[in-house]
Amino acid sequence: MPSFMAIVAPGLENISAKELKFYSKSLKTFGFEYNNINTIKGGVEFESSFEHGLLSNHFLKTPVRILYRWGQFQEVLRTNDIEKAFESLDWFELLKGFKPEFHVSSFKSKMFHLQKLKQACEMSYRRVKIKQNIEVVKNRTTQKVYVRLSKNKMTVSLDTTGELLYKRGQNKAVNEAPLRENIASSLLWWLSLQVNKSFNLLDPMCGSGTFLIESQNLYKTHTQRKFQYQLWSTDTRELKLPELDIKPLIQNAYGIEVNPNTFKTLSTNTKDFKNIELLQADCTQVSKTDLNLSDSLPLIVLTNPPYEKRLHLKQTLSQTLEAINSNFQPEALFYIYPIDQHRNKKPSLTFRSGGLNLGLFKYT
Repeated sequence: MPSFMAIVAPGLENISAKELKFYSKSLKTFGFEYNNINTIKGGVEFESSFEHGLLSNHFLKTPVRILYRWGQFQEVLRTNDIEKAFESLDWFELLKGFKPEFHVSSFKSKMFHLQKLKQACEMSYRRVKIKQNIEVVKNRTTQKVYVRLSKNKMTVSLDTTGELLYKRGQNKAVNEAPLRENIASSLLWWLSLQVNKSFNLLDPMCGSGTFLIESQNLYKTHTQRKFQYQLWSTDTRELKLPELDIKPLIQNAYGIEVNPNTFKTLSTNTKDFKNIELLQADCTQVSKTDLNLSDSLPLIVLTNPPYEKRLHLKQTLSQTLEAINSNFQPEALFYIYPIDQHRNKKPSLTFRSGGLNLGLFKYT
């Protein structure tokens, strides 16, 4: 079967694999199959039909990009080997009218100089273009082609996504240092697996509302944007998405934000979500009654408090978390914080975001 790879934020690979397995099970009645799901550093490998692999862009929320593994080759030691490999690929069938943009990497391989490796790919393609009589089209759309050498084995992959997956197609305004949507979804997936029952979500320092919005979109398909594969000269543009009927574990999402300007952004971002409720306030000075929180479902707190130069809390982080826990009495309280500033606590998860090593910590 065709092979694909979902590119994932380092540290969150297992969560993405579980998301893919969930959809493999949920979509089985529609004839979808995602097989041989395997985690590697920075990604999740899987196999499926060509069409269903492409459609995974519409379902998956935790990766940033889906690559189609177009070709895999053994013993690639020199430029001639790259050219021979490229000759075996039908550039005209999939990529008619596209301009390849090569992205290269090398690990424990004879060809390790990245600039020379990229030049070798570009030169090989120019030669293959002549041999395969590929027509030249002006103002061609760029197609990212990923060439990875590992122990002299070469994998050529095509980007099927285009604009990164965390760009959901919604015109969402952002606050200072926002959490990317794919990471927010990963943490919400992890949280849902931990709780394993219906619950309400509270983000008491919610900024522009990423956790709130992602909680309501977790099982919805991407329909508000286009993907790179839809530009290819194949019949993939005719593929139809199945209508999923999945009951979300996160029922209602509540957000508190103290900054009035940020609250305006938050209100705009969330205005179309009926199960999101907001409150402009200092989260340490309000309680359940101020948000009209129901006791019919467990309450879980998940938040990304400000840190480093953004730390403008009136109290210390510890005091702030203690006040939130006391005021709202959640079943559990989780928060994100840089690991190097929290050495005395053990995180439930570790991951990288914005160049920082972050942890998801449970307040106790």
